Amino acid sequence: MLGQVRLSGVFHEVGLLILFILFFRLHRCITGSVSARFARGEQTCLENCVNRFYDTSLILVNRVEAQRAHRVTGNDDAAYSSS
Repeated sequence: MLGQVRLSGVFHEVGLLILFILFFRLHRCITGSVSARFARGEQTCLENCVNRFYDTSLILVNRVEAQRAHRVTGNDDAAYSSS
């Protein structure tokens, strides 16, 4: 149980770090003045940031699920499988 709490805390911290990086990158993407539309370069930058956030979130979720499966089944391979 204590290991699960520690693991949960680690994933929480990693999730917060990912969000921080996302917001930092989003802020860097928007270089022009506020308007109804983003400039082409801004739009591309924002799309890339959101896609990387989505990819990273999926990896994090898959790792958490693998750790849970490892605890339930006791299978060492389940904790290190990648999707």
